[in-house]
Amino acid sequence: MSSYASPNARKIDENYYLDGGIQEDQLAALAKDCNSALYLYVGDSDAEEARQVLPKYFAASACLQLNSAHPVYQPDTASRPDEAIAVFKEFKTALDSLSRPVAIICKTATRASAVYAAYELAVKRNLTKEQTAELSKARELKYLGSAGLVAWVNTVIDHLHVHVPRNPLVFRQLFEKESSTYTYLLADAITKEAVLIDPVLETVARDSQLVNDLGLTLKYVLNTHVHADHITGSGALKALHSGLQSVISVASTGRADISVIPGQVVPFGTRTLTVLATPGHTEGCVSYLLDDLSCVFTGDALLVRGCGRTDFQGGSASKLYHSVHSQLFSLPDSTLVYPAHDYKGYCNSSILEERTLNPRLTKTLPEFVSIMDNLGLPYPAKFDKSVPANLVCGLQD
Repeated sequence: MSSYASPNARKIDENYYLDGGIQEDQLAALAKDCNSALYLYVGDSDAEEARQVLPKYFAASACLQLNSAHPVYQPDTASRPDEAIAVFKEFKTALDSLSRPVAIICKTATRASAVYAAYELAVKRNLTKEQTAELSKARELKYLGSAGLVAWVNTVIDHLHVHVPRNPLVFRQLFEKESSTYTYLLADAITKEAVLIDPVLETVARDSQLVNDLGLTLKYVLNTHVHADHITGSGALKALHSGLQSVISVASTGRADISVIPGQVVPFGTRTLTVLATPGHTEGCVSYLLDDLSCVFTGDALLVRGCGRTDFQGGSASKLYHSVHSQLFSLPDSTLVYPAHDYKGYCNSSILEERTLNPRLTKTLPEFVSIMDNLGLPYPAKFDKSVPANLVCGLQD
């Protein structure tokens, strides 16, 4: 985030920023993106300075002590779990009260990253120690270099993680040939609750029949964005499946039964999908990350060896580049990528493959913007019919 004065400043996602230091120029820059701030001080003088300067820039702020020299942040912190949980609960209370986006700040962003990992990954997302470590590594969180902070995060997980056994997953990848669109059916194999991602109107009968054949109950139909090349099957599916609810992002401005925001969880049986903001192809694009981090459904934001165009519907090449790099390329290498389209016969890829082999997104930002600005693609044939219909996805009579 080179626009910030601090080299430690990082946008983790739409809700969280991490930074190191409280120089006023960097706070002024952060305040353009964040509504609130949590500062982790070391000593009393440090705290006093923060309490004076933070209210100048943020509508709400809090200051709490996190001194890595304290015994609770040492490698043997597991021997004092009550203390470890007590200090975590202070951070949780503060973060629960602060509006998003929130900046978590310390001297170097190391302690800030530990608080983020414990609060958002370990507790809110209910990830295991292994999953928290894997995602923290992929996002290059600095606390991983401190044995004491790692031990503290792990102690929080040991005592606050709610073990929810995940049933096996039913998974089907389906294809619509005219628009080269992939639709995905996911279901809890035991409870039979299911979701469909990016259905197409022309293949509603096929999708509905498959749901019935497998004895599933369709709970949600999710769209990754307001599509321009086909009409969503959301509304038609709702007419066929009682109780089915449509889902799309708030940022898309589309109407649906449920409008989701980044970080929101969509449950089906014992399984969940987490919403990731991946704008750029359109302003409202989101991806859906499966609970065990095994796969992510990226819509048009990230395709196999490509990406969606950025020249309409509020698209932005620079925004797409940043969202893919920060939200998708920060996932574990092994996470499988399932896109909304493919035109070359690919079914899926992986984060590692796309991070290293994608011919567009491995370029520098200026190179990527130049590529996207010069694609010269034709106007989508179904744009004038698809977009108006898809802006009311799931609410058609």
